[in-house]
Amino acid sequence: MKEQILDEARTIRQLWIPLLGADDRLREPIAKTLASLEVIEALAQDRVGRTMLGVAEPLESIYAVIRSDTEEVLAEFHGDTKYPYRVPGRIYTAIAQVLETGKPLLFEDIRRAVAKTTNQDIVPDYLIRVPIRLWMHKAAVLRESRKYTPISGTRFTIRAKEIWASLPRKLA
Repeated sequence: MKEQILDEARTIRQLWIPLLGADDRLREPIAKTLASLEVIEALAQDRVGRTMLGVAEPLESIYAVIRSDTEEVLAEFHGDTKYPYRVPGRIYTAIAQVLETGKPLLFEDIRRAVAKTTNQDIVPDYLIRVPIRLWMHKAAVLRESRKYTPISGTRFTIRAKEIWASLPRKLA
């Protein structure tokens, strides 16, 4: 039974993924359906953890934009912690620009491209992972296997700016 569930989920995914770029109105519902399939697969395999658009259980992270005198940063709060992961706005924008190609990219390829774009030798993993987790939660990025694909394709920076603008604001 478990293998049949997994086979059916894979079949549905293969049929739906090509439809992501077909119609702007359908993009988000299709992405959310694909996320539900990943949750179903996780439950069938008795594993809990990160899925395509977040986690198999309700999202525990809270996102906000924190303003200081010098810059705005994306903040990801986990549980009761007072100290969020912070991603400078310029890094957020650089990641969005890298994903603007619309092509599926491996995490390491994204990280290298962001380092090159921002003239840094190394960009810490969390600076890349935080925006990607936010975008997956907002159905803007699809994770398929080990690759990340923006659902908005070549208009991804516009979608990333919309998500940034929709986040609550906090003062540092």
